[in-house]
Amino acid sequence: FRSTAIVAVEKSLGKKEFYAVTETTKPTEVQVEYFDLEGNFLEMHVLPLAFNEYGIKRLPLEALQQIKFTDYITRFIFDRSEGTEQFFFNESGRPREAKDFKDFQLTTRKDGKQVVVIETKVALLDVWITGRKEHVHADRNFLVLLPGKHEIVIESGKKLVKDDIILKFR
Repeated sequence: FRSTAIVAVEKSLGKKEFYAVTETTKPTEVQVEYFDLEGNFLEMHVLPLAFNEYGIKRLPLEALQQIKFTDYITRFIFDRSEGTEQFFFNESGRPREAKDFKDFQLTTRKDGKQVVVIETKVALLDVWITGRKEHVHADRNFLVLLPGKHEIVIESGKKLVKDDIILKFR
């Protein structure tokens, strides 16, 4: 549960406006980072957030961008200590087709929970995990993953093997 979220409003194809929405009007800040679609860092800004009485603040991101780019990932980070972040991506042109991602590991933690481990050298867009035959619930799904190692806890009614898992991305 987080008290602040980012909402993207699609104004036209490839053009979004972002709003911070909160249940508190306490001033805070958000770190905004930009990456290309390969996951390479482009630029970063820290925005102070002073909310109106309804807990809404439009984020003037287009005025802050030092580099004007069209295909990119935006990461919003609210509280580094809690790891609270949200991702959005912007692609011009036709969206990429979904592909299978087979280069992942399925491990079991000491507490018995199973974990999908993904290591990637490039950004993966719209990552989702599902089961081939069994219902699979992931603690996070429909993700943007930047280059690096990522762990996603999954649950099912039975112990799964790697072939039971379908992992797709764009």
